[in-house]
Amino acid sequence: MIQTENEVKKYDFVLFENAYDIENHYKDLSLLAKILKKAGYTVAIANVFKEAELCLDTDIPHIDLKYKCPRRFSILRKYRKTVSSFSFHLNRLLHSLYLVYVIIALRKNASNFYIGSLTTYTPVLFLCFLPRKNNYFIWGLRSYTLTKWANSKYDTLTFTSWLRERRIKNHRNVKLIVSNEVIREEFISIGIKRDRTLYRPERWIAEGERILDDKKVNDRLTNILSIGTLRRSKHVEYAIEALQKINDKSIVYTIAGRCKDTNGYEAMITEKSKGMPNVVRKNYFIDDNEYVQLFKECDFLLLCDEPEPSCGSNGTMLEAIMVGKPLIAPNHSPFKEEIERFGVGILYDLNDINSLVVALNKAKELKSLYFKENIKKYQEFISERNIINSLIKELSIII
Repeated sequence: MIQTENEVKKYDFVLFENAYDIENHYKDLSLLAKILKKAGYTVAIANVFKEAELCLDTDIPHIDLKYKCPRRFSILRKYRKTVSSFSFHLNRLLHSLYLVYVIIALRKNASNFYIGSLTTYTPVLFLCFLPRKNNYFIWGLRSYTLTKWANSKYDTLTFTSWLRERRIKNHRNVKLIVSNEVIREEFISIGIKRDRTLYRPERWIAEGERILDDKKVNDRLTNILSIGTLRRSKHVEYAIEALQKINDKSIVYTIAGRCKDTNGYEAMITEKSKGMPNVVRKNYFIDDNEYVQLFKECDFLLLCDEPEPSCGSNGTMLEAIMVGKPLIAPNHSPFKEEIERFGVGILYDLNDINSLVVALNKAKELKSLYFKENIKKYQEFISERNIINSLIKELSIII
């Protein structure tokens, strides 16, 4: 159902994203809309940027705005180096003003708004002009988004980053949605009060959708998977080096996902894995069907991500656990906390290839079914029922 901004229908929440070119975040917007509705709130999605195209997998009503944002206002971060400084900052200003119009146009439809993701490009003036009588929820992916200006050289972007931090800290009606307790504690440590944070995991399991790995164990092969867009910070070369040391063809390693690094990273991966038939490379975009199939066929998800300046969540990690697959992951956030608390995988030292060798050998010895009961407990923790109960409890305090 689609209504216009002139049709006055009151909702508990109206949701929209604040940028055009962060398409993967629209999935999170849809998930949040669904869980809010199941928690008993009335919800609508405003068609501000790409919501009408990317948030249609729900029965949530949409609100059309009279004035559409020109795309160029919100994709400039991709083209910053190709346009003049004046043009770049002018369009950032216009982007902010358009979002102010969005809030004004929607103020009769709700008093609680989800205003998208907090990134280093979230428009600052938009945050400055948010009316104080409403509640605004923004997805705080990581605390470093607010503090990175302190380690940057002074320029206009450093100033806007500082202003963004001050505005988020000082506007009590801006609430931060966090994906795990480590992120929440990091925001609290930089001055955000606990009652201004709302816990909502990046992924959860809908009722009736819980799946455990009942794949018949193949004693001859141990299938290890790394999946997602490939870049240097993913360090899959460490896994290749570890497999070279192990020299065991029964451990099959699949690296799936397009490489976007233009500095020769793919060529380096190809060179390192030369003569290793047990390393399978799929250098292309993995669609949903193949994504599901690759998870179904693997025994473990292997992560080699380098640590971030502050903790973030990891959707791939959660998706593995949701389908019953244990992890082999570095001994740092966000993997360390989940594996230590729930016992859903094996930790290793990212800076020590021998540590990864031990982890891979341990995975082969234990088999994935060793982790079945612990994964079941984690799945219960991120079940839709638990998330709804937690959401209702926290929102009753916040609003």
